Amino acid sequence: MFQSKTINKCFTREELNLNEFEECSFIDCDFRACNFLGVTFISCSFTNCQFEGAQINHVSLRSVRFIECNLKQLNFAMCNRLLFEVYFENCQLDFAKFYTLPLNKAQFIGCSLLAVDFMNANIKEVLFDRCDLHRSEFMGAMAQKADFYSSENFSINPAKTKVEKAVFAQGKLGGLVATLGLKLH
Repeated sequence: MFQSKTINKCFTREELNLNEFEECSFIDCDFRACNFLGVTFISCSFTNCQFEGAQINHVSLRSVRFIECNLKQLNFAMCNRLLFEVYFENCQLDFAKFYTLPLNKAQFIGCSLLAVDFMNANIKEVLFDRCDLHRSEFMGAMAQKADFYSSENFSINPAKTKVEKAVFAQGKLGGLVATLGLKLH
């Protein structure tokens, strides 16, 4: 177990496997070659780290913060669901997968979320602040009370996604009504 450490390095494929990290800060780390397996992160932060192409199967993310990280194409859907809690700020999450994950109350601040899979995920009360959600998929998601107010380029079909009490900017309703074949003027 690693506790309360600041870590700055490039990791090899299996170097982190079967380890637990608590209250650690990872800064400028390169995880692209990693095949995370059975790794637990508790109250950890990642700043300016590279994850694109990494495998994160059976990883536990409990109160984990990602700031200015490249997380493109990561499959978060294979993470341990128990106590799953994440925060993203100014991250690249294009083509990531959150399929069926419990993301309730997660925060995405200033993130690129192009073509992200949120299908059947619990995104209740999730904050999407200043995010680009172009081509992201929300079919079957539970998005009650989610906040999309300052985000753009989303396309959400309210007939296939639960959006009760979700927050949208009045000028950005096109992403809701277009899926119903309606036009705003």
